Amino acid sequence: MDLGAVYSQIAILFLLIIGGYALGKLEIITKEMVQNLTTFILKISTPALIVGGMMIPRTPEKLESSRIMLISSFIIYAGAFILGKIVIKVIKVNSSDKGVFRFGMMFPNVGFMGFPVIQALFGQDAIFYAAIFNIPFNILVYTVGVALVNTKVENYKINMKTFINPGVIASVIGFLIFVLSIPITPVIKDTVVLIGSTTTPISMLVIGSMLSVLPISTMFNNWRIYVVSIVRVFVIPLLVYYILKVILNVDNIMVLGIPVMLMAMPVATNAALIAQEYGGKPEIASQCIFISTLMSIVSIPLLSLLFI
Repeated sequence: MDLGAVYSQIAILFLLIIGGYALGKLEIITKEMVQNLTTFILKISTPALIVGGMMIPRTPEKLESSRIMLISSFIIYAGAFILGKIVIKVIKVNSSDKGVFRFGMMFPNVGFMGFPVIQALFGQDAIFYAAIFNIPFNILVYTVGVALVNTKVENYKINMKTFINPGVIASVIGFLIFVLSIPITPVIKDTVVLIGSTTTPISMLVIGSMLSVLPISTMFNNWRIYVVSIVRVFVIPLLVYYILKVILNVDNIMVLGIPVMLMAMPVATNAALIAQEYGGKPEIASQCIFISTLMSIVSIPLLSLLFI
């Protein structure tokens, strides 16, 4: 992996975020546009990116790597869940804020930043592994994630319908195409890949515009936000790297690099939306998103050095 190319790609991503921030401030990208673009990203372009990335020839090596990737993902998310519980006890978080903080430490911004960054760092073929790794996220974020932040719905029970969402559906479709070696015509494949390619620029612009509406004066006044953000973008990915590289001796750059870099993403942008819907603290979630996104400008390039 060429270091200069990596920094160039990351610089492009964050210039797009800055551009989105400016467009948001100028109200060229309005609140309604953000909602519509978010729907497009989550329901159309990201699923297309996932399916397009999994339209690759089946090999025994890829099949085995995907199995390892899926198992390691569930283990990593379980570890993040436990670590989050420990951290909030150490920093003595108020009971009303605990759920949002644990959500922020457990769930990275995979949909908006994870896939674009992975594609930039490791190439189009890496999307296949990233999609496999992301299956537990799509299952857990609207089940365990909602349960963490919920203060609104008494006796909340996990709804099985939440297991069915565009990310999971796209991952299943893509995996079936891969496993069964289903032939896809070049026209269909190129169309899907082209739609998926819009995910990166639109996602970065939307993130920037989302950050533009947050009140800057209140973004930096809670020291616990910094602890949560550091755990999210530095501590967890470094622990993942240590476990995979040192303890398990993983040497496949995709199997090693993709989990580390995906877990290095800032707090998931849907943290604020879920907190708003289920009576959590959306303002705390917004602060976590803002601070962790700023920190990721440093953490992502630094962590990418591990795979140069």
